[in-house]
Amino acid sequence: MLDFFLGKKKTITHPILGKITSDRVRGKDKTKIYSWSTTVSLEPKAEETSIFLEGNESGPFANHLNFASQLIENWKTKFISKLEVEIAKGNCGKIEKHLNWKQDFYLAAIYSMNGKSLDFEVSLESINSNATDVIGVFYRNGIITTIEEY
Repeated sequence: MLDFFLGKKKTITHPILGKITSDRVRGKDKTKIYSWSTTVSLEPKAEETSIFLEGNESGPFANHLNFASQLIENWKTKFISKLEVEIAKGNCGKIEKHLNWKQDFYLAAIYSMNGKSLDFEVSLESINSNATDVIGVFYRNGIITTIEEY
């Protein structure tokens, strides 16, 4: 009965991101936006990375899947080095008290920010479970626009 009124959760399998599950989906309205989520591990013993994407009733938007899967596949080879360059430039903000951010933080989450657009926040959290430090990296169309400490 609950599924009839609220809809059912759907799951798709992506070759890089694994099983991605939706909020409850009701009907086949392709214009309605639903949230989809999954978790992945970048390394066998690393903390999991949560991924939150938007899409329609059949799955996450293709551009969201592409950004998230590229980020996961190329985190160490491409994204960390780009982030390091932006931090060194200081154009997008500074991470002053975290000089060892690459060792002290892990990729905690990827959030889509705005419907079908390519606006994302990537959240880095401290590997120290007692610390509450978070670094937010904001992307627009695949380019870092802002880096903030929380």
